Amino acid sequence: VEDDRLVLLALKVASDALEALDAASSEGLEEARAKALTSLGQLLETASEAVGQAIGNFMRKAGGIEVLLDLANDDDRVVHQRALMVLGNLVSDAVDPDSQETKELVLQLGGVERLVPHLKSTDWVTQAYASATVQNIAQD
Repeated sequence: VEDDRLVLLALKVASDALEALDAASSEGLEEARAKALTSLGQLLETASEAVGQAIGNFMRKAGGIEVLLDLANDDDRVVHQRALMVLGNLVSDAVDPDSQETKELVLQLGGVERLVPHLKSTDWVTQAYASATVQNIAQD
């Protein structure tokens, strides 16, 4: 019962974050995007297997992976770094046991090609998140 409550709470946070990202998609709302991505990132970093699986499933079905790929190329450094961090967690087997589905979706959406420029970034944090994300995608 406790796991079910945590999953429901996590899904509410993920849903709210995705809604906030959609609402903050226009110029000048970088801080709102960064805040929503931070919420998702913190949730995933502490997620149990059940919570990670539920969030991964939700993000795939709700269009969240597409949103994250778009935000990974946001001009704002904080926004694209946090999007890379969240995406890297969602394609990690350690976070979501069904991450293979997310990896396949990322590949279908041309996600790796969209991440490659970050591997050459002069910002080491961006480079690290992009490298970790690509590494997680490459793992079966």
